[in-house]
Amino acid sequence: MESRPTKLKGLLLLLALAAIIAAGAAGRNIWQGKQEARLRTMSTTELEALAKKQPASTPTLYALGLAYAQEEKYPSAVKQFLAVLDKEPTRADVLNDLGVAYLLQARYYESLVALQGALQLRPNYAEAYANMGRLHIATKMPFTAVKELEKADKLEPNSVATLCDLGQAYQRTLNYRFALTAFQRAMERDKKSVQSLVGAGQAYYAMTQYDKAEETLKQAITLAPSDANALLALGRVQWERAKSDEELKTVQETLERAIRADQEEAEGWYMLGRVKSRQNKHKEALEMQRRALRISPEHTAALYQLERCLRAVGRTADADRVAKIYEKRKLHGRRELQLEEMITHNTNDWDSRAELAQLYIESGKHALAVLLCKRIQEEKPDHPMSPKPLQALNTPATKTEADALLQGATP
Repeated sequence: MESRPTKLKGLLLLLALAAIIAAGAAGRNIWQGKQEARLRTMSTTELEALAKKQPASTPTLYALGLAYAQEEKYPSAVKQFLAVLDKEPTRADVLNDLGVAYLLQARYYESLVALQGALQLRPNYAEAYANMGRLHIATKMPFTAVKELEKADKLEPNSVATLCDLGQAYQRTLNYRFALTAFQRAMERDKKSVQSLVGAGQAYYAMTQYDKAEETLKQAITLAPSDANALLALGRVQWERAKSDEELKTVQETLERAIRADQEEAEGWYMLGRVKSRQNKHKEALEMQRRALRISPEHTAALYQLERCLRAVGRTADADRVAKIYEKRKLHGRRELQLEEMITHNTNDWDSRAELAQLYIESGKHALAVLLCKRIQEEKPDHPMSPKPLQALNTPATKTEADALLQGATP
């Protein structure tokens, strides 16, 4: 029988060995952390040069991918992230960043696959759940987005970004009180968070609490005078309350500031067009609604206002054509909303998925259509409509009467 001192000696030896291993691992982690911190201080040009010298260095490739992402060079970022994963396929953090890079390119299916991979490797990865929620906001599945962002919030309750996106998801489900609570929690954690102030202002606006909405949005603008979202939200509140010409002029000034801050914000042009219509400046309003529709062809409200402007300037035949397009799109959009809600509540409703994919193709939402088609092909390959939407996606687009009208031509 082994003696007690011998057992104790063996145990101490094991503990010493474990301590050495732990110290070595800690040392490697400290070294790796310092290396990553140093790499992140380097410019993109420096990282590119280093990557040429050290093509097998995954920390360098990863840092270069992050640098490209910061510069909004998302295809280049994707290339670097994939190069890292080729060498280290179990990197959940890289898969998460890859998912974000795909999301920002509207490559929704690839984003979904990457984020699912991150969560398989790290089941309690708060940031990946938050990004999955953002993906589902982008793909018009707000109820699913709420669940994922709520889980991210539970795992990491102090994230202002997650709380703001959770608030946005609640707003998409028309749950304005929950949205306001999420934004208020974000404001408690960061009193200078413009995003949370804008979100809270939008929630107050949705609940017709215009005084609180205006006060909150002005706080946001004080912090960020050129924030287009804050200015646009304030313009909407002022529009609802404007009764005199002077108040309408204030709305115009706010919206013009919003447009100067972001020329590619369709809602700003649409709202300014409404102001011009109310001022009986119908030709100017007509051009503003066209501008909104060039930026966002799916903007149904701008299409409706375009019809009214055309009538106001005497272009009755064009107005009649736009009215037909508007009615078709309105019905189209209503059916999309119905199908989106049905899929949210029943993820195995493949008939609804196939119909929705077809509608997305017809309305030009090809990225959303691809996401649905891929899911159908992978999970229900025997569905009779499975190949049809994808075939339609490969058909060259042709200019329609609607396109001609929106570009200002007379068909």
